[in-house]
Amino acid sequence: MNEISQTIAIDKVANYIYKHLGSFPHTDLLVSTIDYNKDPLYGINQLPSFIRPYENQFQFELKFLKTALNRFPC
Repeated sequence: MNEISQTIAIDKVANYIYKHLGSFPHTDLLVSTIDYNKDPLYGINQLPSFIRPYENQFQFELKFLKTALNRFPC
């Protein structure tokens, strides 16, 4: 994915979180690959690339959503 596609996906996920959970209590939310690798999304990334049923953008959105929600305070 290029940077524009990633930015659009991040914006979609951020708007979804804001709509359903409200605003983040801090000014910034850091979502990193390190955080994702500590608790990856199993199932989607284990299939070989030639039979993956989901597009790369959707997979990125799911990974970002899961990692962002894990960083979001309860």
